[in-house]
Amino acid sequence: MLSLYLFIMRCFVAVDISDSLKPEIVKVQKMIDYEGISMVPSSNLHITLKFLGDINEYEIHKIDELLKSIKYNEFTVDICSFGAFPNMNIPKILWLGLDSRELIVLAGIVENKLHEQGFARSDKPFSAHLTIARIKQSIKIYNIDSLRNVNIGRQVVSSFCLKQSTFTPSDPVYTNINQYKLR
Repeated sequence: MLSLYLFIMRCFVAVDISDSLKPEIVKVQKMIDYEGISMVPSSNLHITLKFLGDINEYEIHKIDELLKSIKYNEFTVDICSFGAFPNMNIPKILWLGLDSRELIVLAGIVENKLHEQGFARSDKPFSAHLTIARIKQSIKIYNIDSLRNVNIGRQVVSSFCLKQSTFTPSDPVYTNINQYKLR
């Protein structure tokens, strides 16, 4: 009997953060380490290019083929500011800002490739950021102004990945499904 069950995975397309920059990011996290703030573990730091949500194994193959077809040159990204979503007065997500026109272009290419094959467009425009913490309840962060112009450093982006997210009782575990080299 043929099974109609397809394995479902929660996936996204991302750029991994260089191990050399993670200690500097952790320093910033320690500056905002208050009760009620959940820090993103350094092993999970990444730049999301496109969140895909729950997709089946057939779609994974299709997405993988589309991402393999992307031809783009490697580039640099500066991690150079601090902010919050939805805003600094009511922070829910704390992030480091990214300065790179090429990153925005790459995210647009990924978005367009997937949309051409029937995948939904994001409902929000791409925001070049790196999530470092999440806040579940309303709290006041006192040293936020000193972080606004933080400068973590520069990273060469030479690849991007298709990742799977698996929820665990503590933190999600991110696993690379495939990595795509830039030229």
